[in-house]
Amino acid sequence: MTGSVLGGVKRASGWSIILGVLIIVLGIIAMMAPLATGVVAMSILAWTGILGGVAQIVYALRSLSGGRVFTEVILGWSISLPGSTSCLIPWRAC
Repeated sequence: MTGSVLGGVKRASGWSIILGVLIIVLGIIAMMAPLATGVVAMSILAWTGILGGVAQIVYALRSLSGGRVFTEVILGWSISLPGSTSCLIPWRAC
């Protein structure tokens, strides 16, 4: 039992070292190219807004809670609109 636990710890520490080195390398690349880093971060944020807005619209149409459907659809549209414009031109949003 001690051998299997020790083997698991060694395997996990190996992955931790690999991921730590990967994060350091990616951080150095991010510092060397701030515009590209901003564009990637803005694209991720834009897609999050788009998917969140679509999820809100789907929720509104599935819930069918009387007069709130229109409000929920407008809310979903207002969430996804900035995301879609930022996704179209991410370097202008940075």
